[in-house]
Amino acid sequence: MFSWVKLAHLANWADAKCVGEFSKDHTVRAISTDTRSIEAGDVFVALRGERFDGHDHTADAAAKGAVAVIAERQTPAAIPHFVVKDSLRAFATIGARLRDRFQGKVVAVTGSAGKSSTKEMVAVFLGERVVKSPASFNNLLGVSKTLTLLEDDTEFLVLEMGMNAIGEIREMCQYFRPQVGLITNIGDAHVGKLGSLRKVFEAKKEMFDFLASQDTTLGVALNKGHARVMEAYALAFSGKSVPTVSYCVGSDEDRADVRVLDVRIDPQTAKLNLKIQVREESLEASLPIFGQHHAENIAAAISVTQLFGVPLERVRERLLGIRPATHRGEIVPLDSGTVLIDESYNSNPTALHSALESISRLDPARRKLVILGDMLELGEFESDYHRQVGEWLADLLAGHPLGFVAVGQRMALAADVLKKRRPKAEVTTASDVQSALARLSEAHRPGDVVLVKSSRGGNLDKLVDAMRRDAAR
Repeated sequence: MFSWVKLAHLANWADAKCVGEFSKDHTVRAISTDTRSIEAGDVFVALRGERFDGHDHTADAAAKGAVAVIAERQTPAAIPHFVVKDSLRAFATIGARLRDRFQGKVVAVTGSAGKSSTKEMVAVFLGERVVKSPASFNNLLGVSKTLTLLEDDTEFLVLEMGMNAIGEIREMCQYFRPQVGLITNIGDAHVGKLGSLRKVFEAKKEMFDFLASQDTTLGVALNKGHARVMEAYALAFSGKSVPTVSYCVGSDEDRADVRVLDVRIDPQTAKLNLKIQVREESLEASLPIFGQHHAENIAAAISVTQLFGVPLERVRERLLGIRPATHRGEIVPLDSGTVLIDESYNSNPTALHSALESISRLDPARRKLVILGDMLELGEFESDYHRQVGEWLADLLAGHPLGFVAVGQRMALAADVLKKRRPKAEVTTASDVQSALARLSEAHRPGDVVLVKSSRGGNLDKLVDAMRRDAAR
């Protein structure tokens, strides 16, 4: 939090009715929405959700030393109350006022896949005085929380923006005003909630639409390898000039500023080996991160650095520090000779196809054990997409010894297809992660390459953690 923020600022920004005595000059240490992690000196925001109400926990906040609560009604807790009409909107407005006073540069990243990893990479490339969205803090609440992490010496703010509906990215842009924008890709994630790929396109395009409307825009990092991203760019910036650094994977598009000329996955270690050309200069690296799709994410992040004029020597140094985000492409060698590839944080058809294509590049003599959980938020398309996964497994891993653990009712459809296509594949179905854990010892063999990937709701990170614990014994 900025060192100068006082309680009076919060009360004023939130347009609150103040109930109870408080020191207007009291410096705010932090703002919290969770009494489990709140600390003395924090301000507590009481939020309401479908299955919780923060107003029921204001006494807990007071007991832990909170100095005030932002709430929609007064509660019995013996703590000053800043009463507002809507706690979430009040919090977002506080974030917007912090953004008003931030003198550094603001980058926003969205996309159907890869936005979290790309956000992490952008932060690495931009240096030490960077605040980034923690984990996947990518909705209005999460981005508001990110703004409270700004400090007096912060130079760059890197925001991740997700969406579940038309208008969400537009709203976040209006609150937090990015100056540089990046859409990694526009694909089928969230197609179930929005109803069509075209609506996903319109929702993602909102970032470019916002940047096109602002005089303060500093530029766009543009993925020339994705037709829908290019279409969104053309429509949003029609007749307008905006600083743009383009990127692509492959040498075909010689007009891209940042090109990944070579992508190789080490067939034994699964490390990612890249050769990248940035205009007239080249970079090479071997990185402990899984998946060819990360080549595109790295190119995107480098493109952002070029908009800010970061020297290429600095980019080269920081490239070697790129590491996967937790549960997003982590490569974990286990004592049994197994290589565990942890992609358990999220899944959608685009990302899953890329992951399967990536493991197909590993040593075909090594058995592949693919453990997949349901892909969520696909709506009426979910059955078709999950059956398609069975086709991908059969085609991409043809010639590889294969075991498959399908976790969840939806992914069981992929298991049915694979059994028909490859009768000799060892296929196991499990209703949930606990059932999968019980069957893991039968499915897993020492020396396997194990890929674990699922939507967040599948909780397959628990299976990954169990494998790590077992290997450490």
